[in-house]
Amino acid sequence: MKRRKTKAELAAGSMLAIHRSQAYSESHLVAFRLGVLEALVRLKSGGAPEDWALIVECLNLAQVRASQISLALVPPLMEADAVMGKLKDQYAADKTLKLAEVDYEPLAYALEIFDQILVNSSPYQMQLAGEEVKRIINESRS
Repeated sequence: MKRRKTKAELAAGSMLAIHRSQAYSESHLVAFRLGVLEALVRLKSGGAPEDWALIVECLNLAQVRASQISLALVPPLMEADAVMGKLKDQYAADKTLKLAEVDYEPLAYALEIFDQILVNSSPYQMQLAGEEVKRIINESRS
């Protein structure tokens, strides 16, 4: 016979559900969003590998969440992913990470999509998206 949960266990489960659905703190979001914007600006003028990695991470998270929200959001994210692939190839060839002017707009638009997904997702949803990104990366390495 299955044991019934106590009131304390039910309350703890409810609190966990509430915690998982809470939004990010405004100060945390602002700081993170500014960091992403600064990385994009640095890539426009010649960025560092850390800038590239931050933006790729954002795009990966956005692709996973977009596929859960609306497939219409995925194509601009894929276009931005291709831009980041070109930057990776450029870095391999000449150790520079300078975003071409023509590639700035699609990347900026994709980061706007990421920003909206981030603002409208709970930390738990983004955590799950991060776990899915890790799973996909690990599978591709196997």
